Amino acid sequence: MVGKHKIETLAGLATGSRAYEKPPMHKTSVVCLLPNTPGAIFKIVAQFATRDLNIVKLETRPACSGEH
Repeated sequence: MVGKHKIETLAGLATGSRAYEKPPMHKTSVVCLLPNTPGAIFKIVAQFATRDLNIVKLETRPACSGEH
């Protein structure tokens, strides 16, 4: 799920008789094919930042150009 909804964390759980329940974990993968131009990755990452979305991991790989 991609969104601004808060997931309850251990620090946010109420104390007392209620037993600790592990919060649900959500993972989303996004694959983008970008042009090889200055700032291309920044323009994508900035979209997450302006929406207060966290990126846990970012990988970049060169596209297979088909040339040998």
